[in-house]
Amino acid sequence: MSHATVIDNDSGPARPGMTIPVSARWKQSPWIWAAIACVLLGSSAVGRAVQDRRHKDESSYLESCPFPLEKIPSTLGVWKLLPGGDSRLDSMTMRITGGTDHILRTYMDDFTGVRLVVLVLFGPAEPVLPHTPEACYPANGFTKAEDPMVRTIKYASKDASGREIEGNATFRSAVYQKPGGRSILRQGVYHSFRLDGQWSPDIGAGRKFPRRNPGLFKVQVQRMVAEGERRGDDKVIDPIEQFLSALIPEIEREIGAAAGKDLAAK
Repeated sequence: MSHATVIDNDSGPARPGMTIPVSARWKQSPWIWAAIACVLLGSSAVGRAVQDRRHKDESSYLESCPFPLEKIPSTLGVWKLLPGGDSRLDSMTMRITGGTDHILRTYMDDFTGVRLVVLVLFGPAEPVLPHTPEACYPANGFTKAEDPMVRTIKYASKDASGREIEGNATFRSAVYQKPGGRSILRQGVYHSFRLDGQWSPDIGAGRKFPRRNPGLFKVQVQRMVAEGERRGDDKVIDPIEQFLSALIPEIEREIGAAAGKDLAAK
């Protein structure tokens, strides 16, 4: 996990077991959205042509998102959607990423002032899976600041029959940095994919989808981090992990509810 060595003056005291990175007054900027959307990977004419052809080939068998992603609450535990913090990716970016539905939001913990940029995207596996932070951040001028780590988010939710279930969602955590004026911009980012009921950042590794290109969810959450923050310390809760522990059950609950309606309709 992590521990902030520098605390924003307006952040207020920390909750027990919670860190306060230097992000309380952090303002959104274009490079943040570029890092999430991974626009540069498909910005060439060749890239656009490939994506256009793929889009046409897949249009006849795209799966619909089980539920409208806008149903994800604007309040998740202590995290609240910032006023004006609900954004949208443009149509070209969505075509490049392969997504058919998405939300792009900035949440904040009012108590600490920590802000998180959150992307939840649904789309066909083949075009969505390549868009990972490992590919996107270097394409936007970032370098790896620390080795990635695998983190497990435990959650409890309900399945299609309304039965209580418990599960584990595996995420990859990494830190990237980039010169930014007089300082170094450091981004901590977590990401994972949900496919066939399983959450893993490596779920598509080595897989081909020649006959069926199933829909999957991608979740990516990022925040500003301070140099010297500790990671992998289970005694300290990373703000992103705290947020994910509230987000993942909501996604699972909505998927379960949608599946339950489908069963009832049959």
